[in-house]
Amino acid sequence: MRPQNRNGFEIAIVCALTLEADTVESLLDERYDKFGQVYGKQLGDPNAYITGRIGQHHVVICILPGMGKASAASAAASLRFSYTRIQLALVVGICGGFPSRDADIRLGDIIISDSVIQYDLGRQYPDGFQRKCDVKDILGRPSQEIRALLNGLKGHTTRQELQNRTYHHLRTVQLKLGRKWKYPGIEHDARSADLNCHGYYLRDAEVKCICFECNSGSDSISDDTLEAVKPCIYTGTIASADTVMKSGEHRNQIAQEEGVLGFEMEGAGVWDNFPCIIIKGVCDYADVQKNKIWQDYAAATAASGAKAFLEYWPRHSEPLSFISRSPRSKMPDHLRHYYTTAGRLHIQRISGELLPMDQCYINLAIVEHIAKTDSARQSSPFSLFERLKVRTVSQEKQVSLPRLFEPRKRSDGTSITPKRILVQGRAGIGKTTLCKKIVNDFLRHELWEQLFDLLLWIPLRRLKGKAHAEYTLVNVFHHIYFPELEDGRDLARDLWETVQDPIQKTRTLFVLDGLDEISQEWDPETPMRNILVRLLDHPQVIITSRPYGLNLGRLESFDLELETVGFNVDQVEAYIANTVKHDLIKADGILAFVRSHTLIQGLVRIPVQLDALCYSWGRSFMPGSESKTMTTLYQAITLKLWQKDVLQLEPGDLKGLTEYKIQHLPDSEITKLMSDERELLESIAFIGLCNDIIEFSDTDRHRVYDCLKQQRSRLPCEADTTLKRSSFLHTSDKEVIEQDRSYHFLHLTFQEFFAACYFEFLQQNKYNSRYDILWRFTAGLLQVDEGSVQAFLQELEAEPRDLLGPVHQRLLMHCLSEVIPDQEGALNCRAKIEEHLSQWLQFECDYLQSIWLGRESECPDHLLEGLLHRPQGVKREVLGDLRTRQNMSARLLETLAQLLKDNDWKVRYEAAAALGQQSALPTAILETLAQLLKDNNSIVRYEAAAALGQQSVLPTVILETLAQLLKDNNWKVRYKATATLGQQSTLPIAILETLAQLLKDNNWKVRYEAAAALGQQSALPPAILETLAQLLKDDDSIIRSNIIAGLGQQSALPTAILETLAQLLKDNDSIVRSDAAAALGRQSALPPAILETLAQLLKDNDLIVRIEAAAALGQQSALPIAYPETLAQLLKDDNLTVRIEAATTLGQSSALPPAILETLAQLLKDNDLIVRIEAAAALGQQSALPIAYPETLAQLLKDDNLTLFLKH
Repeated sequence: MRPQNRNGFEIAIVCALTLEADTVESLLDERYDKFGQVYGKQLGDPNAYITGRIGQHHVVICILPGMGKASAASAAASLRFSYTRIQLALVVGICGGFPSRDADIRLGDIIISDSVIQYDLGRQYPDGFQRKCDVKDILGRPSQEIRALLNGLKGHTTRQELQNRTYHHLRTVQLKLGRKWKYPGIEHDARSADLNCHGYYLRDAEVKCICFECNSGSDSISDDTLEAVKPCIYTGTIASADTVMKSGEHRNQIAQEEGVLGFEMEGAGVWDNFPCIIIKGVCDYADVQKNKIWQDYAAATAASGAKAFLEYWPRHSEPLSFISRSPRSKMPDHLRHYYTTAGRLHIQRISGELLPMDQCYINLAIVEHIAKTDSARQSSPFSLFERLKVRTVSQEKQVSLPRLFEPRKRSDGTSITPKRILVQGRAGIGKTTLCKKIVNDFLRHELWEQLFDLLLWIPLRRLKGKAHAEYTLVNVFHHIYFPELEDGRDLARDLWETVQDPIQKTRTLFVLDGLDEISQEWDPETPMRNILVRLLDHPQVIITSRPYGLNLGRLESFDLELETVGFNVDQVEAYIANTVKHDLIKADGILAFVRSHTLIQGLVRIPVQLDALCYSWGRSFMPGSESKTMTTLYQAITLKLWQKDVLQLEPGDLKGLTEYKIQHLPDSEITKLMSDERELLESIAFIGLCNDIIEFSDTDRHRVYDCLKQQRSRLPCEADTTLKRSSFLHTSDKEVIEQDRSYHFLHLTFQEFFAACYFEFLQQNKYNSRYDILWRFTAGLLQVDEGSVQAFLQELEAEPRDLLGPVHQRLLMHCLSEVIPDQEGALNCRAKIEEHLSQWLQFECDYLQSIWLGRESECPDHLLEGLLHRPQGVKREVLGDLRTRQNMSARLLETLAQLLKDNDWKVRYEAAAALGQQSALPTAILETLAQLLKDNNSIVRYEAAAALGQQSVLPTVILETLAQLLKDNNWKVRYKATATLGQQSTLPIAILETLAQLLKDNNWKVRYEAAAALGQQSALPPAILETLAQLLKDDDSIIRSNIIAGLGQQSALPTAILETLAQLLKDNDSIVRSDAAAALGRQSALPPAILETLAQLLKDNDLIVRIEAAAALGQQSALPIAYPETLAQLLKDDNLTVRIEAATTLGQSSALPPAILETLAQLLKDNDLIVRIEAAAALGQQSALPIAYPETLAQLLKDDNLTLFLKH
């Protein structure tokens, strides 16, 4: 969520040169504003700013007017004036480096400051210059928090991680900005003649020597090799001055006396104004051999290092909504620190990049246990997308995170406010990701802040085998949150006491992740059982689990059962656009590929599948126009991931292969190189599937290795290391010691794919639904051998057979969908199986009046086409069942389009209804549907309009035809046509005018829908606005509210309409009054008279009216304070939301009267944390704040959860 104003920014990045700012800007995950277009700056501030987001941090890039300390100091002072809540300033750019025996610094490496000296601050004597070293003159130490983090980054493992992240970001810069930012090459290093290039570059074992002599087989150094050099990161003292260091002798003297690693010109100017860290890329050696060849690359490495550093820096600006029993307890701060460090909330893509939380889409759907009587017209529960939980869920079954705890109706008609919630999901579908997003949004006050003060996320897998007879919740909290702190046990006890408090208990939410992973701990004999019972019995709890790993009989009943489902279509497209936003051609290619294959559209709704597709995409990805099945997609993705793993796993003899050469190896060579690793993965996948193992513990893995050794199977050297480092297995246990970690496949379907290559138990399990996807993969993999796939299908047909029929037919149909239709080896067998399927479909039509198998997307289209040529009654039944198919092939769509011309109106109606389930129909079919808008039967016209309403964008010709229905004699047709047009974001003026006429329709539903449709348009013509304004006096309050909502969408309303809206602020209906206030609030500059009327609503008897009035006043750019008594009373309102809105509104003004300031100060003692925060923020906006309440301020200093910024 973007900050509302400049107070939301906590990180400043200061750059002296344009090329430095360019590289930092290229690494923004999201850009908010450039040069103050949105957030502006304080009057008199000369700085230029760019704002955006890097990871979890809102950052402002400050571009200096010039180089040097003086320029930096002046700019930092102005920065502090405009951005008052900066917590950390990074000075990022280029510098000169000093290589030494202790620090083997080379061009392009990065220096991070842990201290800074001003080497030009002193006195010039006849015998030389003497630097001032008095304690009053030297720059201070960094803050304790900065020092602690820098010390942590000096550790070998952490520094390697930091360098790897830096290198990853560096490649991103080079991809975005082009060749200018590439590695210049060692031949341009001024000191290369004096260095042994072999010894230098072999410091990075992954990089081979790139000197000309060793680069045999090529006359020049390839771009890929030049890009592969990873910059090293050094931490130490940086020297800062207003002069450029170009003297080797002077450089050596200062470096040796002060232990300096680098020389730059801006850091000292910023250091005195903010907590500061200098991050500079080395572009020269600070001597006479200076040149500009390395400046662009060094700026890129510095920017990349800064972004990597910020991934370790916790966010501070928003206090954690925790309450402790002890007002001086440090527990909330330590708990926040636990959540926001060590990458606990990071979500990593396959590429290694971190996924921004605002691109983390979590979809939840209500689990319903459908009775037999409700089965009609339900989509098939046996389809692939149902099994993978990526089906499209109806709007009423979807539950968004913010509304999780809102009251809702049960299936029996009763209402309930959920407190105990179960979230089920298959392995790899995103349950832990859901927990991370919940914690992240809660910490940022974007989720449930009115409901809970404390959120405790406990990955239950961390408790495996930890319990003993005396194990308590205090032990759990200590083990999870504070294990390495000296006072960790005291903090854990404080947390336990807080949770046990009768009042706080109702304000605490437990998020228990992975109940299925500790199912063995349920044994009554185990000490952990009592702990689990106490955790699970908490009054407010969210529990995640696999559906097959949970015995609900052991648990208390749940108020709400949910399941994680895949991305929707819009989220898929948004994810692709965000992931490859810097390569529009690649993004368009992926989108076209996904849209052109129905099966692929469903599969990529699994988050990890979509990520794998985006990573794997390239010119050689699934080339040609061959049929695309689930198997061929997984084969292509796994091949790309094996290619990625070649260098990482180092199989066999790489024979000098470089990353560049590996990327161009034939598929067969990749497969050959990774044969041992592939066989290992297939074995563990198959054995795990047979033994119901999805999380592979250390014991599980070594049992598999022992089993394979007994079978004399070939294993790669260090098999366990191979598994852990492969792209196909992940761990959620990064915080535990290595031997306690468990690993799982990226997604269960990857385990099923690899297991399909290694099976021998077909007959016993062919009807077991657990192995349905396994058999699909098997059929797809065997088709490369024309005899094998036929033998497999014949084996499926062999005894034992399902006596009732549908299970057997469904299995054959699913497997046949993975076999490419023109595969010669399967032609004869396919024809026979399809004949049996056709007979079964006809049987269902004749005796069941429904085609259950036909509802599944795997059912061959030509079999359904055959049924659509049968008598009218059968035809209508088939069309009715096709309504549940959300994905249809182009061939089937064309067949349905032909039926739109059928002589039977019921067939035309059913065909239109079936097509209405498709969200993106071809233009030709849309035109045929549009012809039905003129059908003689009003029911057909209605359904045609409804079908067109499912399309996001309609051609103008069709819109004009729809507009003709606005005059239809049947009000239901007019209503549906109006609703369909209302789905379009931009309509022609002629249609808008016709819609405006419907505002006087005889039917109130038509008037209602017309008002809503016009309300969706952001720019209505003046004539229509006047028509809408006239209806503001309609007798129907619902019509008035809809008209108000429509007018509220307009960015600038005429004064006459504003005055008419203002009259509605006195309407008898409270809903109309609140809607009118909300609409007026969207206008940025209201006349004083209307502001006065809004202010009167602050005393309204209706709570919602008061809230909307306060919010509307808060949106005004200049709010005259002419009613201090009214506002003061509002600050004392009984309702929490009203007090918050009032304080927020007052915070927009920088010069409040003393009476209001005093009332605001009283709110600093409010029981609610958010009220205290808003009151403090409002006071912090005042240009001159009298300190007349010392007792209040003294109490505030003891509030560990509140950060107050006061300007005096």
